[in-house]
Amino acid sequence: VSKKLKKVMGIYMFSSQDVIMAQTLWSDYQHLSGERAVLPEVWAAAVLYTYIKVNAVYTYDINKVSEICEFVPVSAVERTHQSIMDALAIEKYDPRYVNEEGLLMMALM
Repeated sequence: VSKKLKKVMGIYMFSSQDVIMAQTLWSDYQHLSGERAVLPEVWAAAVLYTYIKVNAVYTYDINKVSEICEFVPVSAVERTHQSIMDALAIEKYDPRYVNEEGLLMMALM
């Protein structure tokens, strides 16, 4: 999952810090849940979508994330995204995973 995140996020010009933070989000979830990621492309899409939602600075919607991640079914992204959100009790602008742009958006809200 971490390798897939690095690959797709790199293609779409996310910063290296964004990649690291998304990988950390995955690592935290995996550690907490014990998830084995039988379908890594689904989990990579869900982590990316979760990261995008946490920071609220990117214009990618769930359909674009599905496309970015090899057209993973949107329903699978939604389901796994919700699992991540619930397990880690993630909120918008969560300080564990927010980037600099997310912090600026939070300050402006």
